[in-house]
Amino acid sequence: MSYSEDKVIQNYKISKLISEGSYCDSYFALDHDNKEFFLKEYKDPQVSSNDFQSFYQNQDIMISKLNEMGSVTETIIEHFVFKELYYQVKVKLKGINLFDWFNDEPSLDDIYQLGIVLCGVIKNLHLNNIVHQDLKPEQIMMVDDKSGKASKLGYRVVLSDFDWSIPDGKMIQLTGTPRYMSPEHYKGDTPNEKSDIYTLGLILFEILTEKSPFAFDDVDGVSKEALADRTLNEKFCGTVKEQNPQIPDSLSNIIMQCLKVDSKKRPDIDEIQSELITASKNNSSNTTTTASPSPIKPTASAAPSPIKPSDPKPTAPVSPKIPDPVKTPSPSPTINELIIEANGESYLIFNKHELDRSIFKKFFSSVIADDKGNPAYRYMETDKPMLIIEKDEKGFSIHCLQNTKNHFLLNNQKIEISKIPIKNGDILELFSVANGKSIATFNIK
Repeated sequence: MSYSEDKVIQNYKISKLISEGSYCDSYFALDHDNKEFFLKEYKDPQVSSNDFQSFYQNQDIMISKLNEMGSVTETIIEHFVFKELYYQVKVKLKGINLFDWFNDEPSLDDIYQLGIVLCGVIKNLHLNNIVHQDLKPEQIMMVDDKSGKASKLGYRVVLSDFDWSIPDGKMIQLTGTPRYMSPEHYKGDTPNEKSDIYTLGLILFEILTEKSPFAFDDVDGVSKEALADRTLNEKFCGTVKEQNPQIPDSLSNIIMQCLKVDSKKRPDIDEIQSELITASKNNSSNTTTTASPSPIKPTASAAPSPIKPSDPKPTAPVSPKIPDPVKTPSPSPTINELIIEANGESYLIFNKHELDRSIFKKFFSSVIADDKGNPAYRYMETDKPMLIIEKDEKGFSIHCLQNTKNHFLLNNQKIEISKIPIKNGDILELFSVANGKSIATFNIK
């Protein structure tokens, strides 16, 4: 459905477009009392698809369970079908997500407190027989409301985006984010509670060590297949302790246990929470007279789904919290990884990297082609890279080596030889000069 302000969708009038994508569009919308909500308009699943009825029934179960849980998950007001499209209406949240929270440079103890609370939230989810199956920093919301401000952390931790979550063991679709997926995802098994534990371990590793456990120093680009190999064979860049000596051995050990391929060897949520509580207590006593070091900022992650292609699932946008002034900020290195994704195939970039014909042929030739079936790599030079992506302290930038066959567009603008910033959410298109049309579209995650 095309966007226009004041468009009415059942009982809601659109007030603002938040985002558009092939998976869904997101809006702010007003009800009859002029109260603003977050509204999602879904393009996938389609109402006419074979699995829509099962999806809708699962959402009935999810919404009932989530609304009974109250403060630890998002609140869904209603869901419905309107003019052959599926919609969800949610309470608009005020705050920031976990990724953005780190821009405020919280103390190490704040990170421990976050971990403690997050364990409690996930435990509550599992007690209600729900497996999230797609946890990541962008779906962990730090809500800045009255109850949040009254807590030690200063925020209420809320989980969001349960479109494909699994209530009572009833999975409709296997979905996930490549660098946060569990071994069960890669094996094609139904994710379970220990799958969420695995992802929690990845998140804890990342926020305590400045890097993903899969990020080797000698690797510039990583495919989905490489991530699967490292996940299923426990190929990590080291332990938490090796990457950050400040982390206690016992906490490092239990986080590494979370990353076991054998789900039976992963710890229970209570064990993880207990170690975080101990680490927090010891850190507080050890830093009575010494300021805690600045933690790292987690990496923006790829969007689901490597198993079924989809755009990022937008989370209800939240109003940013203005951080308190920091008197003596410590430098905090950015761990920024870039993912180029198209039709379920993805390529992960850690550092400066040249993208040439061989890369596009290896990772995208089977899924991207022009209207005559010619693969995208056919339009690329054989003797030089098409794109050069570089990284510095500000993030990633991109420039294109021009030729007569084609050029690249970034958000509908032609990429010149000079470097321009590139960020999560950008759209990259391969444009054929001969055909006068776009051959391939890549999402930057």
